[in-house]
Amino acid sequence: MKFCYSLLTLVSLCYCTNAMAVTYYVDALNGNDSWSGTTSSISGTNGPWQSIAKVNATPLLPGDQVLFSCGQTWYETLKPSGNGTSTAKIYFGSYPSQCTNKPKITGFRSVAGYNWRQYQGNIWKTTLPQNLIINGNFSASVANWAKWPSDASQTFATICPTSVAGCMDFLAGTSASTSLANSNPFPLVGGKKYALTLSFYAASDTSINLIVRENGNSYRTLGLNKKVSGIGQWQTVNAEFTATQTLPNARLDIQVPTTKRIYIRYAQIQESGVQPTANMVLFDNDPVAIAHHPNVGHDPAQPESVYFRTVAASPVLTNANGSKFSAQIAVPDLELPTGVTITNGMKFRLRDADWEINDFAVTGVAAGTISFAPNTAYPLSKAGWGFYFYDALWMLDSAGEWFYDSAAQTLYVWTPTNENPGNRISFAAIDTAVDLRAKTSLTVDNLEIDGAATGIDIVSSSNITLQHLNIHNVTDYAINAQSSNVPTIANNLIDRVGVNGISAINSTNALIDSNELAEIGQFVKAGKSISIPLRSGVSIFGGLGSIVSNNSLSDIGGYGIRSQRDNLIETNLIQRSCAFISDCSAIYVDPASLRTTVQNNLVLDVLGNIDGTPDGTSKLANGIYLDDGASGMSVTGNTVNGTTNAIHIHNGSQNTVSQNLLYGNQDRLIWQQEDRVINGGLQGNIITGNQLFPTTNKGVAILNNSLVGNVDKFASYDSNHYSTIYSPVIVSEYGTSSLTDYTFLDWQKATTSTNVIRNNDLNGDNPAPITTYSLGTVGQNIVPDGDFSAGLQSWAVWNAGALTSSIAVEGCLPVSVNCGHVTAGASTSLVNSPKFAIIKGKTYRVSFDMKSTYTTGFLWLNVRFAGPTKYGSLKTDSTRVTPTADWKRYSFVFEASDTAANPALNDQGARFDINEIPAGQQLWIGNLEIAPMDLGSIGPIVTEMLVNKTDITTTADCPSRIQNPSLCSSYVNFPEGTVVTWPMSIPPRSGRIVFTQNLTLLDTDGDGIANSQDSCATTAKGLAVNLRGCSLLD
Repeated sequence: MKFCYSLLTLVSLCYCTNAMAVTYYVDALNGNDSWSGTTSSISGTNGPWQSIAKVNATPLLPGDQVLFSCGQTWYETLKPSGNGTSTAKIYFGSYPSQCTNKPKITGFRSVAGYNWRQYQGNIWKTTLPQNLIINGNFSASVANWAKWPSDASQTFATICPTSVAGCMDFLAGTSASTSLANSNPFPLVGGKKYALTLSFYAASDTSINLIVRENGNSYRTLGLNKKVSGIGQWQTVNAEFTATQTLPNARLDIQVPTTKRIYIRYAQIQESGVQPTANMVLFDNDPVAIAHHPNVGHDPAQPESVYFRTVAASPVLTNANGSKFSAQIAVPDLELPTGVTITNGMKFRLRDADWEINDFAVTGVAAGTISFAPNTAYPLSKAGWGFYFYDALWMLDSAGEWFYDSAAQTLYVWTPTNENPGNRISFAAIDTAVDLRAKTSLTVDNLEIDGAATGIDIVSSSNITLQHLNIHNVTDYAINAQSSNVPTIANNLIDRVGVNGISAINSTNALIDSNELAEIGQFVKAGKSISIPLRSGVSIFGGLGSIVSNNSLSDIGGYGIRSQRDNLIETNLIQRSCAFISDCSAIYVDPASLRTTVQNNLVLDVLGNIDGTPDGTSKLANGIYLDDGASGMSVTGNTVNGTTNAIHIHNGSQNTVSQNLLYGNQDRLIWQQEDRVINGGLQGNIITGNQLFPTTNKGVAILNNSLVGNVDKFASYDSNHYSTIYSPVIVSEYGTSSLTDYTFLDWQKATTSTNVIRNNDLNGDNPAPITTYSLGTVGQNIVPDGDFSAGLQSWAVWNAGALTSSIAVEGCLPVSVNCGHVTAGASTSLVNSPKFAIIKGKTYRVSFDMKSTYTTGFLWLNVRFAGPTKYGSLKTDSTRVTPTADWKRYSFVFEASDTAANPALNDQGARFDINEIPAGQQLWIGNLEIAPMDLGSIGPIVTEMLVNKTDITTTADCPSRIQNPSLCSSYVNFPEGTVVTWPMSIPPRSGRIVFTQNLTLLDTDGDGIANSQDSCATTAKGLAVNLRGCSLLD
């Protein structure tokens, strides 16, 4: 990143080679637009310019530079008139170069505390433009006014000439030729027009001067010096002036000749003209939510939700292109305040798809329905979509909200602290801070942009460089680079953006490199979101042939990175994306992203959010998403953790997924999903060399499912590394006619639907846990009559309704002496074991033998409380098996999540269940054994992914060094299977997986039973065994 910074700066400076090029300087505090602007310091009657208006009005030429003084602020849009060339760009930057207190262009305006008036309750209002004069109406005193010289008299008069109530009585002194009544200091913005209004009374022989000047320093005049003569009665003076400087400490002086008396009853200075609409409000520099209805917490069932929900499916319409959409919603009781109705034009925000939140306006209201525009992009064919209204005064009904009435030019605020806003409110009120639309060959460097609807607009431009910029508090786009040609957007810091960070849609050959973006589409304070769901957007959207590299993204309401064709998305860090939507991803590509490469990115914690979606919606938060038939993509060398699916391929083909490190995701690491046939269907993908490390019992390394065909054509698999620490199942496949779970060895032996060997992952391995060591020693079987040697004892079956299930003891030699023969009833059934005791936190090993008539789906295994009223699970993860028609031995290990210590007492015993036996199906079970495991001093396996978020190689120390240093010598590298040497080296934007394992209990045949306890020491690899270490074949 440091290299990139230096290189870009050098390139920018090298462009300025025009022999006739001029460098202009701009100083908001000390400059003057009548000067040449070609010197940075003032010399006589020459020096820097003062305003951006002067910059905009000057026809800049190729190679020219415009440098803004560091630490100063401008309140205007930068919209230059000239264009550079490919060899002589026009450069906008700072002086001194690369200063840390960057020149700032801001749309924020502060509201002075004295301008607030209580509206009602905790709601305060201020009308714009503001009066910059404190106590300008002299209602009770002359507070905040000063005088000069000291012998002048300045008092408050309750009765003024012609019986006017309340004014300043000012009598000039004698020690100077004139005396001054001085207002409070106030800010001025150079180039802006202001209006002075003064109501005063003076005798006809008295003239006064009205002067706006600097408060101190040189006391220079700042655009107004007006003489007014008295007329012996009250008069109102209006004067408009243009501020000549930008500075925070101007003042109004009323100059009165010696010994003369005047009376003042009103003084006002405010900006001229109609004020721009506020688009963002800050309180103590944190964004405040726009007024909305309903409020978060209105629904006790969902106390964190702001949404109403539609109560019925919407009418589905079809446009001329055959696309389905909706234009109406069915609404519940809207809980409107008395006297309020929903009217046409009212704004509302609707979650119109799992992956979208959009803005709409009411076009019609009928009983129980609202019509709106524009149409949705997708039909609302279910009930339960979330929506809320926003941007009306009646909605301002709780702390932390604002509303701006543009017609009345009035801002209303209810502060987050329920207090008078005082001087703690500022509002953004410009549309675009830097407007470079359709410009050519410009560089903008080392400026700060703060408070606008759009930070920088370079739409339809060419050869624009934006670098080392700080862009904050923008409501729509931080940088809009759509349809631009070869833009360079690098080394910028962008945060608190309402919708889109960097958008380069339809651009050509954009370089988006080494930018840091945070709080895009949501606002965060102290690690918690402080914004309601906003219109969904994208943090970075690449165009055609974009390079999106080395960027750091965090706290994103919607997508992290999206692309169009021929993009290179590499070495980015993306954290905490998809905060407000689901079916979303940190990195998203679709068919429009043809030939895109996604490589060496680090993706952490894709959140996903189903608030405002129909009941039954599952959260879908993908790390890398190849959607809607995306094909021909390369996904290589990425590290992903904290998602529902690390890599999701939806109907895509001919993609390469290689050398990725995928760890700890909630559902699956790689999901290949086919729900319709696109371009021949999901096929021909290559999945090779990946590290696949699930960290839950339900999480599988690979899920393949199709609703329209077979899954064996989806991909080829080679040299992948699988962990089976938490479950022996590594792959699940759901086709149109089968459901199958595969262990590693089963996966290698899997066949196609026509019984052809698939040769899956013949060069793959299963290096975690290390199978030549047992995790611990096993104790005695705690299940009474697990082998049915004493008959049924307390074995039982259950199903709901009539035609109940049954169980009978049968002879089942040679598998066992006896077994239980279960016949399911007329509904889904279960069989449960006799009661036993287990202790929370202890580890247990389960093994049993089973065969079944049901072989096309799953049976679910559980250890739970035995009732009669308490049946909760005693293990945190679910376990399922695929039954076979022939006898098969099964085994698994679990940690008890609760204690069931006394089988003799109600609700204090445990039992083993086989659940979800389909109606009418049969199974046979025998040789159930459950035994405690002693894991020794190492305890349960601990797994970690050590992450390097930086762009250089770093080292990591043992993660348990402080809390449990004895574990440090027991960590093993994945996938190498070697003991870790600390500190461990971690490549940039990547990770390393380590796990602990007891390496003292040899298990030569790898069946999970230590040699010291193994009665069958040569069990074939991959076969489940009982407590003695014997498989059904031993």
